[in-house]
Amino acid sequence: MTGSNSMSVAGLGQTIFITGAAGTIGAAIALAFARQGANLAVMDRAELDVLTALKSELLVAGAGKVHVIQGDLADVHSHQGWIDQIEENLGDIHCLVNNAGVGAPRRADMLELTPEAFDFVFDINIRGTFFITQKVMASMLQKKSSEYPRSIINVSSISVEVASPDRAEYCLSKSALGMLTKLLALRLASAGVSVFELRPGITHSNMTQPVEARYDKLIAEGLVPLGRWGEGQDMADIAISLASGKFSFATGSVINADGGLTIPCL
Repeated sequence: MTGSNSMSVAGLGQTIFITGAAGTIGAAIALAFARQGANLAVMDRAELDVLTALKSELLVAGAGKVHVIQGDLADVHSHQGWIDQIEENLGDIHCLVNNAGVGAPRRADMLELTPEAFDFVFDINIRGTFFITQKVMASMLQKKSSEYPRSIINVSSISVEVASPDRAEYCLSKSALGMLTKLLALRLASAGVSVFELRPGITHSNMTQPVEARYDKLIAEGLVPLGRWGEGQDMADIAISLASGKFSFATGSVINADGGLTIPCL
């Protein structure tokens, strides 16, 4: 049995591994799981004091145990060591939230895009994400069953479908993440591990802060039907639901968390 009906509270007793956990969305997701009593492995390249403060906040919020990993997702040779640490300190990983990601280093015409900028974005958004998932996937497949629901949640972006020519490398990387979701869903279906893709729209974060005024104007002009920004809590509420096991038959699904922005309309 996969354990999809074995718990009434999403997160309670589960071990959740969140990459990019110090950012706006990652921290909100971590706090949501902490409030449900989950054990948390939080990974980020932020300064250690930032991660230590996050750990304290998660424990106060109700997390069972918290394990901190300071590192760069692009450093794929460290991935197995991180997984070993998590399993030693927290036990089996039940949910991986692939939240770590970077935006285009500079918004500019596609003719100005450099190989260095392209590689920087892909090394984290796709290469790093793929190989950390590969390690978690291998660990999950070694266990034929679990007391708790198991899932992988890829936090991508509406940029999978919505093109922004001034940040081509970012859009391309997120499109690849969309395909990764499909591949993972197919590979893990027989093991009862559900895979989902969460696509935030215009959401408050460190990534969108430099263009906040531009987006404020666009939202005021009606770009987002709900008429507001997305918040980290919006994404956290969805992640908690997806990890609960109640959507297991919807594996491979995409959730557009964008206030209706991507709905085709006249």
